[in-house]
Amino acid sequence: MSIAALVAACSSFAFLQQRCTTADAHGANASPACYCGGQVMTFNTALPTFKITNQQQADCFAWQEFIALNQSLDTSRPFGDTSDLGMVQWEAYMPTYKIFRNGAKPPVPWNGLGDVPLGASLKKFRTGRYLVLGDNQKIPKGFTSNQVVENNGPAWLGAQNGTNIWYQVLVNKVEYDYIVQNKFYNADSQYNAARAGRQIFLPSTGDGSIEVKAAWMELSTTDQQYPRFSVFKQRYKLANAYVQDSANGKYRETIVALIGLHILRKVPGQPLFVWATFEQVDNNQGVDDTISHPLGFNLFSAKCTSNTVTVKTKSGNDTTVTVGCNANRQPPYFLVNGNKPVPIQVKRETPIGASELQTSGRVIACIAQVNPSSVWRYYRLVNTIWSSNPTADSSQNKTDSMVVTGMLPSIVSSVANTTLETYNQQTNCINSCHKFASTARPSFDSGKKRTTPRYLSDFSFVFGLAKTPPALRK
Repeated sequence: MSIAALVAACSSFAFLQQRCTTADAHGANASPACYCGGQVMTFNTALPTFKITNQQQADCFAWQEFIALNQSLDTSRPFGDTSDLGMVQWEAYMPTYKIFRNGAKPPVPWNGLGDVPLGASLKKFRTGRYLVLGDNQKIPKGFTSNQVVENNGPAWLGAQNGTNIWYQVLVNKVEYDYIVQNKFYNADSQYNAARAGRQIFLPSTGDGSIEVKAAWMELSTTDQQYPRFSVFKQRYKLANAYVQDSANGKYRETIVALIGLHILRKVPGQPLFVWATFEQVDNNQGVDDTISHPLGFNLFSAKCTSNTVTVKTKSGNDTTVTVGCNANRQPPYFLVNGNKPVPIQVKRETPIGASELQTSGRVIACIAQVNPSSVWRYYRLVNTIWSSNPTADSSQNKTDSMVVTGMLPSIVSSVANTTLETYNQQTNCINSCHKFASTARPSFDSGKKRTTPRYLSDFSFVFGLAKTPPALRK
């Protein structure tokens, strides 16, 4: 769909109760606004607070979060500036690796850079403009075995350009402060608090607790050269990053493109969180088939061929494996000991709903009015999960699973982001995974099999990353 068509769409779809209008200007991004689901949608950093009563409002709520969190930290920049590789609001959140540190050391101070990655340029790193990406699959390093993990084994995702998808989990200051104040970065503190009856319940005050999960595609050497790079700059949120080499543990400098984004937010009236997920239009078929894809798809090829490669096992032995063209199949080897990714064929198993596509089209029309060349025109809402009958925190079960009620949409079991749930697209992410999220294993439970209870952690898996303090010497 052309920009002109998108803008023209602003006068149609009356059932969405949306229209383009003009608001008072407060900087480069504040001029046009949208009415979405009966609520005004503004282009600034204000997060939505309105009550959700139906799916349309939930989707509009998700889009307002997306717009607010993707405003540049440089307030002079227009929304989605194609020349800006700087950070947006959520990129300044605290990544989990700075919170849950070895030896249960206190987290890096808010806005602190933390340790310089091995191999990184000290001068460049200190600018604060570089992401540090070390997780080459969604299940992060150090994830404890007591958590519910779908599909054990390799779960990395290789793009069609021959590079890897990198994953990142960050929390906002509300959640960060809660973790620090309660010392929940320490696995022993988590367990002792829960044992004493003080459960982990993330706050919904202020902006509410927010977790962001991002999927970044590394650009190949060819992608970073003209003319391909000019296309990436027009269609993707790009960032400078240091990514970790599995051969030696060192980090190397590269450029990454955002292709998938989860926004999890706990707000008053939604103690079970609002779960919003977005994808870039060039990932695969079905994100938006009304527009062209000048560089093809990131995760799908109509001319797919099998790849037979020699790789090293975890123990360092050579073995030969084949990665075929059957869609959504986990790879047969880990990205360890210098092993490189190959393309994985990905298909969407559940189509994005017509309502979500229409809502996205209307919001994109308004984005085009704010900035006709915004990179955010090329992102779409996959779906939003919310509760029409949320259970109050005080009634939650303490050691089995969180109580889940009234979760919508009705196809919640099939709401999946192909970059983040590639191999589990038919899994109910709430009922099969997040409601079982629990505390980390304490240091005094050191046997091979866990013997202490798993206390719940309010749908959040980040608490399972907590480390234990060093053992005291006798």
